[in-house]
Amino acid sequence: MTRGLQAGIASILFMALTSGCTQTGLTKPQRSAVEQLLISTAADQALERADWSYVRGKKVFVDRTYYQSTDYDYVVGTIRDHVSINGGLLMGKIEDAELILEARSGALSIDASSTVIGLPAGNAPIPFVGAVSLPEIALYKSEKHYSTAKFAILVYERESREHVASSGPLVGRANIKYYKFLGYVNYNKTTIPEKRTK
Repeated sequence: MTRGLQAGIASILFMALTSGCTQTGLTKPQRSAVEQLLISTAADQALERADWSYVRGKKVFVDRTYYQSTDYDYVVGTIRDHVSINGGLLMGKIEDAELILEARSGALSIDASSTVIGLPAGNAPIPFVGAVSLPEIALYKSEKHYSTAKFAILVYERESREHVASSGPLVGRANIKYYKFLGYVNYNKTTIPEKRTK
């Protein structure tokens, strides 16, 4: 074996022993970012439709007692933000407020639908072997996810309990749609500002 060949083998062995790969592990939360953005976008749109003029210059307590929904803290925080932006003074104690604002939720969730033209993924029975998993073969595929938010707001005076305002139904929506053609060409369309392609 020549010195050149020995040196070449040694170099290959050295690279094989010293080279490696690095993999970065990412956490996998229960809810995806797209799901959270769909819900928060619909909530934002619904609350933007409210008339907040009645809070200007008033001491306001946001009562959470009657509000229950997904992303509770985000929605209540957004309501407080609207009160503050529109000139209301947020009070931490109900006894310090002039107005009490109550919010309630009629809906805050996601619906989905999908369409496949081609062969969907599934299992095919084979004699003497058993079932074999077959991949999806789609000439065209679409997945659509829609979120809907429905809120209502009641405002009344703390001392007299007299009615000040009712928002009526406040509805907001968001969606994202995925399309795939011939298994290779991917395209998506959405009303979520953070997911739109620049």
